[in-house]
Amino acid sequence: MVHVTTEPQPRHQTHYRPHSRLADPLHRWVNGDGERHPLENTLAFLTLALGAVSVVCLLPGAWQVSFWTAFAGAMMAAWDEFISKTSGERWLILVGFALCVIGIAVSSANGGVF
Repeated sequence: MVHVTTEPQPRHQTHYRPHSRLADPLHRWVNGDGERHPLENTLAFLTLALGAVSVVCLLPGAWQVSFWTAFAGAMMAAWDEFISKTSGERWLILVGFALCVIGIAVSSANGGVF
């Protein structure tokens, strides 16, 4: 004789952490699958930050800083795009990569490599 249990199974389990550093809507957007991705999220936000720094450093006299910051951000974006798991992470990476491309283009046009 087979014994069958009729206990309801949860549809979707999320790992809620009340001490999370990110705001809840941002946390849900970046981790859209309900799982935590600390490495991918860190690299996505770091790519966005490096892109923003490279655009801010487009002031006269800071071309080299802008170029190398944008170059590091673009390489990081390329790697993070391979390992990202959610579309929220990919949006952050794409915006950061676009800022890095702008930083590389403008600083290269002004002689910022060396």
